[in-house]
Amino acid sequence: FKEQKEAVVEFMDSVKGSADEKMYSVLFTKHVEQLKQDPMVKEVVFETFDKVVDRQYEEFMALFENTLCATFNNPWLFMKRRVLSIDDQSLEETYLPTFEDLKERIETEMQSGA
Repeated sequence: FKEQKEAVVEFMDSVKGSADEKMYSVLFTKHVEQLKQDPMVKEVVFETFDKVVDRQYEEFMALFENTLCATFNNPWLFMKRRVLSIDDQSLEETYLPTFEDLKERIETEMQSGA
């Protein structure tokens, strides 16, 4: 994302006068003019953008790590679901598995490395 800032500014600049101009905010042209006219504004906007990207990356990685920890601490909660095709069974024959069925399935999937 950090590498694309200049490309976004170029895109915003290309909107004015194009056939797609009505599809985008009129603020695009105003803001891109400010970025082009004042290097200090551009620097502050880009620095703020970089800080937000870094913060969001750290938050995502923390959530991802927590998800992985939870998955490996209790794989029973995160087992992949079996896909049920209507051709395989009619909906009338479909039932929720019992606790014993789930325990057996967990053992089988853990042994098979699924």
